[in-house]
Amino acid sequence: MYNLSTNPYTHEFIPDILKLLEDKDPEVRRVTARLLSEMKPTLDAEALPTLCRALRDDYYDVRSYTTYVISRMGSNALDTTPDLVRLLDDPEYNLRLAAASVLVGIHGPAFRTKLSTQVVARIEYTIPYVTNR
Repeated sequence: MYNLSTNPYTHEFIPDILKLLEDKDPEVRRVTARLLSEMKPTLDAEALPTLCRALRDDYYDVRSYTTYVISRMGSNALDTTPDLVRLLDDPEYNLRLAAASVLVGIHGPAFRTKLSTQVVARIEYTIPYVTNR
């Protein structure tokens, strides 16, 4: 995994790597999500449909690593908003926290005007210090 994450040519295989996020084996999906989270170049918008499906994976690690991948995409990941909002109800607190942080990050300082009042309230409940942003 280290060799793939640091290899300057790995980005050429992103479409093939993304396909592994939908593999039947949960360990393959977990390792793939981790690899994507450790790669130097960020993904482009073409990866978003696959990443959104990975955010709905049954396995915590896949959802967690995918959330980090999306966080690095910045405002290019706005289309993931509905799936990130769903993660605000995830049973794992750390994932709820990550999703809230990513929502604030991809929507920028004006997230309060870009997201619904209910979503903003859930974010502020999850990240109390967000009121300082």
